[in-house]
Amino acid sequence: MAIFHPKELTGYKALLKPVTELLNSDYGVKPALAKAMVEKAAQVRYWCSPRLTELKPGQAVWLAYSTGAKKRGDKRLLVPVVLTLLSLDEQQQKCLNRGDYKALKIAQIERITAEAWQQGSALTMLDLELLLNLNGAALRELLNDYQEYFGVLLPTAGTVLDMGRTLTHKKIVVEMSLEGLSTQQIARKIFHTPEAVDQYLRLFDRVLVLYHYGLPINLIRQVTGHGLALIKEHLALVDKHFPTKQELVNYLANRGVELENVQ
Repeated sequence: MAIFHPKELTGYKALLKPVTELLNSDYGVKPALAKAMVEKAAQVRYWCSPRLTELKPGQAVWLAYSTGAKKRGDKRLLVPVVLTLLSLDEQQQKCLNRGDYKALKIAQIERITAEAWQQGSALTMLDLELLLNLNGAALRELLNDYQEYFGVLLPTAGTVLDMGRTLTHKKIVVEMSLEGLSTQQIARKIFHTPEAVDQYLRLFDRVLVLYHYGLPINLIRQVTGHGLALIKEHLALVDKHFPTKQELVNYLANRGVELENVQ
């Protein structure tokens, strides 16, 4: 949660004394603790609902999925974020042709996905469709064009939180690694931690080993515990990058995986 100093919070001071006294008289809360509770409540209220005078023209508050760690099985929390849907320059900008319109939308997508990420959250594809008045096909086209041109995967919920139907980021991690990029370089490009990147690459190693020893695809799925679509993605990369068995063996050897002969 964003932390604000109490002096930055307007409107709560008039309530500070009466609410503090109420907590003390009716609930036995010590004055110092009661004061701290009121200030914390004011911080949370400010975080969730900033005053209109504190928002810039073109900004809006939106609930997005938190990127914070969560316990396995728990639902991911929604947190409020301030997004700049239109910058001051964009409010004066005229879209005279399709190229101008496309450039505007790409700039908006780049900005609000980054703003959400910087505030500890990630926007879903549906969020982006609603916020930017785009249909799903147009949005996917813009995201793909951006990734192809800049080599960067923007931080949406589908790419950083494994939400949604897309598994493209896992494929891109492997592709980037096969092109010679380091874990740190990949992590920066796709807004992931280096640990997450290494986890994806280790899964690819496991798929390669199981494929090398001839396990059928459904058994590979069961052994790895991952979905069939992801396994098929990885096996497509095997066909693309390792036309011979020896090339696959050499790659695994470079990754520190020693294969044994099985009779």
